[in-house]
Amino acid sequence: MLAEAVRSAGAEFGERDAYVAPDGWTVSYAQLDRISDETAVWLAREAGVREGDTVGLVMPSSLDYLLLYLALAKLGATTAGVNAMLKPREVRGALEAGRPSLVLADPTMTEGIPSDVPVIEVGQADHAEGILAAHRVAGATAPVLPPDPDRGVTICFTSGSTGLPKGALFTEKQIRAIAQFDTGAGPGAGWGIGTHTVTATPFPHLGGMTKIPWMIASGGTTHVLERWRARTVLELTDRFRMPSMVL
Repeated sequence: MLAEAVRSAGAEFGERDAYVAPDGWTVSYAQLDRISDETAVWLAREAGVREGDTVGLVMPSSLDYLLLYLALAKLGATTAGVNAMLKPREVRGALEAGRPSLVLADPTMTEGIPSDVPVIEVGQADHAEGILAAHRVAGATAPVLPPDPDRGVTICFTSGSTGLPKGALFTEKQIRAIAQFDTGAGPGAGWGIGTHTVTATPFPHLGGMTKIPWMIASGGTTHVLERWRARTVLELTDRFRMPSMVL
């Protein structure tokens, strides 16, 4: 569902702002689709990522993280996102549980990554066209995979508050079921109904990874928070007259 939603939203919503970074720059729906395509092709050609692989993301909840998640979905790979707030031993525990074949990591967050897993370091962008600029094939288009309800999409980890993080796999059929539950019973429910909202949880959180597909399909504008601050949320709510919030 995620790859399908990105392609459809890119065509339907085009230059509409999809996400707003914490410091104010934006990325459009057309850019989400194009950049994730270019990144998917780079990951396949240069990093050898294939359908069925599991790839770990050890990065802040940035738009770089989001675009990597979209690119991996287009390849049919499973994203194992690790919360940036976990301690090194918890990072190691999560990745040992997820058993990724590759980890994409911020250069400042590599501590705790198992030494036997290949790592590609990914810096953070400060404008839309800088997102994953070193990890893209300009103008390339990712192939469209046939539907597979049992294809893995994401592994979501617990916070580690009850011991080392534990992971749960969500497949295409589960992601689609969550979208239908959140937006309505029909297959196309929720399409194009979005307004302004904020990221209430970090991207690797269960509430992020499993809801991103239908939030993209909604066509709304999501404001990314570096961290939850009541003042910031209230200011955004007032400025954009947000009628509701995803928690």
